[in-house]
Amino acid sequence: MNVEDKLIWGPSEKGLYSVKSAYQVEVDRKKTVIGETSEGSRHDGRWKSIWELKVPGKVKTFMWKAGNDLLATRWNLFKRKILNDPLCPICQTENETVMHLLWQCPAANVVWTEMIIPIQKWNVAEDDLLSMWGRMKGKLTKTELELIAATMRVLWLRRNELVFDKKFRSPMSVIRATKESLQEYQAVNQLLKRGNGLATAVRQGQHWEMPREKFVKTNWDAVVDLKNKKVGIGIIIRDEKGDVLPAACGQRKYLHHPATTKSLALRRAAEICIELNYTKVILEGDAKGIIKAVNREAENLSTYGNIIQEIKVYLRNR
Repeated sequence: MNVEDKLIWGPSEKGLYSVKSAYQVEVDRKKTVIGETSEGSRHDGRWKSIWELKVPGKVKTFMWKAGNDLLATRWNLFKRKILNDPLCPICQTENETVMHLLWQCPAANVVWTEMIIPIQKWNVAEDDLLSMWGRMKGKLTKTELELIAATMRVLWLRRNELVFDKKFRSPMSVIRATKESLQEYQAVNQLLKRGNGLATAVRQGQHWEMPREKFVKTNWDAVVDLKNKKVGIGIIIRDEKGDVLPAACGQRKYLHHPATTKSLALRRAAEICIELNYTKVILEGDAKGIIKAVNREAENLSTYGNIIQEIKVYLRNR
């Protein structure tokens, strides 16, 4: 046949070479050389257990990157000839691999030692994150695994703060930040569940009253946790169909006057509506005294009067 010869790149569907297809070929080659477990279901089970964790999506994404060795550690950057020095920026003694950063580094080890979960005596020489996760999955509860995954992400954030901002969190600060992030996430989930339940009730013609057409309704509330001396603020915004739009929650130190916490919740609800540029809003809460104070023209001279005045300014300007 009188056809001119031409080069075809087999791994690409179009027969054209690309860096992406070459990278995939190299990844597949490495998997073949290293060898993959014949227990496919076991491998899938490890990833499944990560995706099923009740943690923020950013934690799951982080674990996926860490499990696939995709984090921009100094070792990975060194292998790609981006950096000349692969040493850990924290201990300065070993190469900064994913496992070194999250597990083997003395600074990480101190954090794990302080954790109140049964991993203090776990082997420090673990060198594969997924393999270690698989063993943890068989011995720890789901709650403990959620705490471990969230802690690993905070360890990565701590490392980045040291590299870029020259700041370094203490072990207890890492643990505290981890627990607070999980508590806030769980509080938002509870809030959304309540909101979805109310939305269902709306569709079934039950007690919650839908806002008028083109309006949104913002429900706000505050709950006091006397045991931990904290206050939780929750806000849900729903449209005229009862569907949940944004939801938000936050925590702050315990305030002795209940009305002050309710006022703060209403103020935050008003702020969010302004930030999202909602112009037709119904603010609904169960604190009758706060609602009357906001609607009253006279100045409020109570201990939370300054908050009431701020709310009035927000509403007057809208």
